[in-house]
Amino acid sequence: MRPRQTRRRSVHGRLAEYSWIGCAAVLCFAIAAVAAPPPNPDPQLAPWFKELSRAWRPGSGATVKCCDIADCRVTDYREIADHYEVLIDERFPGVLVPSWHRVAPEAVLNHKDNPTGGAVACWHQGEVLCFVRPEEA
Repeated sequence: MRPRQTRRRSVHGRLAEYSWIGCAAVLCFAIAAVAAPPPNPDPQLAPWFKELSRAWRPGSGATVKCCDIADCRVTDYREIADHYEVLIDERFPGVLVPSWHRVAPEAVLNHKDNPTGGAVACWHQGEVLCFVRPEEA
């Protein structure tokens, strides 16, 4: 009777397999964590939020829908000299310490309407991706 041969995988083969499993797990978590709606969203505001878009990078010609990849929330804002700053706080997922962040000029969306009653900031990977001022009377 012939001894049974077991096939042994190399350490590199096992590491590669574990790497794929780890990457898949991280990707699933990241997809779930990106662009999550706030608790108790107002369904009547959803179309307005979904239409928010801006140029992806100046001069690229490509646009990005703000709420498809960013977390958009009503927040506080202030004007400092020639720019805006928004308060990024616990209203935004994963933010534990509130802080003010500068809004880049290309992130300011000049909408005529803003049905939320306040300023809206869309936060993505440490950057204010989009900003809408409150409706001016």
